[in-house]
Amino acid sequence: MSNRLVAAAVAVVVVIGAVLRFVAQTPMWLDEALSVNIAALGADGIVDGLRQDGHPPLYYFLLRFWTTVFGDGDGVARALSGVAAIAALPLMVLAGRRFGVTELEVFATDHRPPERRAELRAEAQNRMAVAALVLLAASPFAIRYATEARMYALVSLLALAVWVVTESALERPTVLRLAGVAVTAAALLYTHYWAIFFLAALGLTVLWQALGFDQQRLPTPARKVAGALVVGGLLFTPWLPVFLDQLAHTGTPWGERARPAEIASTTIFELGGGPRSEAQLVGFAVVVLVLVGLFGRVNESGRLEIDAKASPNGLRLGALVALTMGLGTVAAWATAGTYQPRYAAVVVPFVILLAARGLLQFRGISRLAIGGAVIGFALATAAYVSNIDRSQSEAIAESINEVARPGDLVVFCPDQLGPAASRYLDPAIDAVTYPELGEPERVDWRDYADRNEAADPSAFVDRINQRSSGTIFVVLATGYLTLEGQCERVVEELSVGRAATTTIAADADRYEPGALIRFEPAG
Repeated sequence: MSNRLVAAAVAVVVVIGAVLRFVAQTPMWLDEALSVNIAALGADGIVDGLRQDGHPPLYYFLLRFWTTVFGDGDGVARALSGVAAIAALPLMVLAGRRFGVTELEVFATDHRPPERRAELRAEAQNRMAVAALVLLAASPFAIRYATEARMYALVSLLALAVWVVTESALERPTVLRLAGVAVTAAALLYTHYWAIFFLAALGLTVLWQALGFDQQRLPTPARKVAGALVVGGLLFTPWLPVFLDQLAHTGTPWGERARPAEIASTTIFELGGGPRSEAQLVGFAVVVLVLVGLFGRVNESGRLEIDAKASPNGLRLGALVALTMGLGTVAAWATAGTYQPRYAAVVVPFVILLAARGLLQFRGISRLAIGGAVIGFALATAAYVSNIDRSQSEAIAESINEVARPGDLVVFCPDQLGPAASRYLDPAIDAVTYPELGEPERVDWRDYADRNEAADPSAFVDRINQRSSGTIFVVLATGYLTLEGQCERVVEELSVGRAATTTIAADADRYEPGALIRFEPAG
């Protein structure tokens, strides 16, 4: 294929991927609505809001600025993540160029004149940059989280930035580059707590070089980079009191303890866009390319060989990914914490770099066929998965808005259904959450399991009957951890003396399903 056709194909993939990063015809779900509602608290309220929520503050302050300037509609709020995801594309080009010289190409050009070696090096860098760019542009994972009002697109951007400036500083540790390491590392820590595992893993790989165990890297620059990473960690210390308070009181009460095999499998599925069959195929294809990127080599006759010994380039990056996921897995297991595959946003750019290296191990028509199939299927899957309704919140709220009258009451059981649905609910309608009759805009995760264990559904029903003699609309979902059976009891006790009608049934195909039950006035 001619260079012009390749350039045109790359441009088409990048444009389609860029457009998909801003297209999501789906209502917000819990976490997105919480993000927008916390950001709306303003500079003074965000920190207090996060004490109840369990996240670091950088994304929320950025979202506060963004929504103040542009508005807080669904598409506008999500566009901040889209911008971060777009910014990651040129950064991936830089990362690909830095990662782009394979050992064989360096070895095979040792006997050539310096000018020719430089040309071949540039060609290898450009090939890797292009391969990494198109794989990231088409990534269902990257597209999915570009369309959510959450911090994960920013996490990937900052993780990539940390790696690029770290590699640059390892090459030439100027003051500016070392400052870049410290600042980007701190920014990542202030964005998501899985940054702790990523930076620990990065620090271990840098320490390995600083101690002289990496024969291809000089130890002195690595020691300076290690110091810059420490400075980045120290910049996080002002937030430590809040972090420790969150650690003691919030955690992840909404999920079960994550098992290592579960973490691995769900992450692979999410690489392709989620647990659906089409997405799983894309995820497995990416894993195969990663393995080829780690262990594949093209010999001097142009044949692809698989070697049990990983290439030094691939080994460094593979170690970074494996150590990050390993440390996170151990921490989740040790603390009975849960895991969501979106946490892998901190390593996905490097998985894509390894997959790009794997793709480049193929030659000629094989590379075009494999790359075209993976990229085409990835884009199709991303377009489909990103526009599946994540929540029934908007449909439920619209149904209530059409019929609610003054004196009626909306009850969200559990409270986790409140933030998303209340976003679309007429603000004049009275709405409360189970179990504490709180406002529905946010969820207080502090000591969540203990408070739910102490809740009394019967007492709650008495209170809402006293609060409203009109129609009561219950937005219901079952099976939530720490609330087992409680919302069912609320419905049962409300049914005594009130006629009940299920207006909307829960749709199990939604990421966040919910039912709407209407209870007529008593008597």
